[in-house]
Amino acid sequence: MTDIIKNRRSVRKYADKKLEREVLCEALCAARFVPSWKNSQSVRYYVTDSREMLSRLGGLYPEGEKNGNTIRNAAALIAVVSENGVSGCDEWGEFLTPRGSHWQSFDAGIAAQTLCLALFERGVASGIIGHFEEEGVRAVLEIPEGFSISALISAGYASEELPVPPKKDFSELVHFID
Repeated sequence: MTDIIKNRRSVRKYADKKLEREVLCEALCAARFVPSWKNSQSVRYYVTDSREMLSRLGGLYPEGEKNGNTIRNAAALIAVVSENGVSGCDEWGEFLTPRGSHWQSFDAGIAAQTLCLALFERGVASGIIGHFEEEGVRAVLEIPEGFSISALISAGYASEELPVPPKKDFSELVHFID
């Protein structure tokens, strides 16, 4: 697993190669085992591998904008969606933590990264996209009210191998307190 973590990159350029739905489903199936607040399992995935849908979603960005190009050229796009009022909440939707909706985002982030690692393990590249036109994506993917879109994940086979970017030194990132 350590090699998967070290070698996964955020990819923005994809080869013109179909992503087998079986491979996509295997990764999505693995991602459903992700931990969540009180095992609420509030994250959902809305997936398209349709060229027409990818073109429509990419068209929500101004011409030439990087995220729009990434979406149009990906083999698939996955919207990571969370049910509102579940993560971090009691059964009535009231927050049980002073962090408010932070837990909803936290659970979605865990789910997104787990999915990206599951894809990478199967030879599929991905990139998490945080800048998107939420209402446009909601309309195109028919995401119901009561759910928030946390991120989009582009997926496909990388058109090139990316080098490991420089990483901060371990001692700069980790602080042991005695």
